[in-house]
Amino acid sequence: MASSSPSPAPHPADGPPQGDAILAPPRPLLAILFASFFGCVLTAGYSYRYTVMWERERAGRTIEEQRATMDDIPVFKGNFVAVTDQIRKILPPGTKVFLQPTRMAPVDNQRARWFLFLTYYLHPVQVFVRKPQFAAGTLVNYTEWNAYHRSYPRLFPYEAQALAELGIEWKLRMPGEWEFLSNEIYLERLIDGNWVAWDIWTNRPRVKRN
Repeated sequence: MASSSPSPAPHPADGPPQGDAILAPPRPLLAILFASFFGCVLTAGYSYRYTVMWERERAGRTIEEQRATMDDIPVFKGNFVAVTDQIRKILPPGTKVFLQPTRMAPVDNQRARWFLFLTYYLHPVQVFVRKPQFAAGTLVNYTEWNAYHRSYPRLFPYEAQALAELGIEWKLRMPGEWEFLSNEIYLERLIDGNWVAWDIWTNRPRVKRN
């Protein structure tokens, strides 16, 4: 019996036979992939930039030379530099000084954190603060550090012993505010068991004003 061979399947009008179509990735996935790629490129760019800056401004330099490269930062200009340089002239290298804010900025004023740079700028003088874990540099911690100092009166009875154990004989009294008020900054020196106000400009006991 004669039989006819099967007829080939008709071809699509626009091309040869194809299997199941490959679905294009959804747009949200494409957006995520693009954002990830962009983030990688941006991170690599910043890493390269900071590496170059470090090699140009920090690597192999002394503390003083590194400090000179940071003069473009506003808080390091003018009065701040003048005050810290003067304090370094008074206090011998290795002296321990305790930071005592005379008053604190409002809790929501989170920019008044220039005290974080004192350890760097007063080097080799050593700066001590209360609750250093709150003074680590984050905005959240600064709020806690601020609130802690507002409760200072209840801390006073325990502080004298702590300062004595650390061998601290100097305090740095300065307002904890964003504006750097150099005329309100002074030292206190422990003399015969009493804290004596010490003028940073004359390097003598501070004269009380009427």
